[in-house]
Amino acid sequence: MEKIKQALLDSYQHHGGINHMDGPNLPSRERVDRLATDLMHLLFPGYFEERTLTKQEFDEALAERLTSLHDNLAEEIGKSLRFRPNGSESTDAESEAIHILRALPVIRGLLRTDVEAAYTGDPAAPSNEEIILAYPFVLAVALYRVAHVAYLREIPILPRMLTEYAHRRTGIDIHPGASIGSHFFIDHGTGVVIGE
Repeated sequence: MEKIKQALLDSYQHHGGINHMDGPNLPSRERVDRLATDLMHLLFPGYFEERTLTKQEFDEALAERLTSLHDNLAEEIGKSLRFRPNGSESTDAESEAIHILRALPVIRGLLRTDVEAAYTGDPAAPSNEEIILAYPFVLAVALYRVAHVAYLREIPILPRMLTEYAHRRTGIDIHPGASIGSHFFIDHGTGVVIGE
C-alpha cells in the first residue's frame, strides 16, 4: 500500500491539471443533483412526491422549500462564480439565486407549452400526467430552461452541471446556451444532442 500511495502522490505532482487541491471549492455534483430534484418538485408540484400532497400542504411548505433552495443555489453559484474566465466574482451569489428563482413562474409557463406540444404531437400520449412522469424530455427541458437562465447570467459551471444531470438521467444532452422557444417536444430522446 505504501508503494501505491507514493505512486499516486507522484502522479498528482507530475500530472497536474486533473487535481483540484488547495484551490477554491468547486460546485458539488451531489448538491447540484439535489438542486435539480428540488427544482423539479417546484416546477411540477405534486408530481414527484412520495405521498399525496394537498394544495394547502404545498402552500404552507413553499416558503421553507424556497428558502432551502435559495440557500443551496446561492452556495453553488458562489462556488461557480470563482471560475469566471475573467476572474471576476464580483457578482453577488445571493442576488443571482434570487434572479433564477424569480424566473421559475415564467419557466413553468414555457413548460406548460412543452407538455401541451407533447400531448398534441404524440398520438401515444394519453395524458399530461403520463407525459410529466414518464417522458424523459420533461426533465431534460425543465432543467435546461433553468440552466439557460443561469447561463445568460454568465454563471459558469453550474448551468452545465444541471443539464448534465438531466443528460445522465435521460440521454438527452442540451447545452444551457441553446436557444429554445415554446412548445418544444422531444419524442423518446435517447442520444439527442442540442448544442449551443
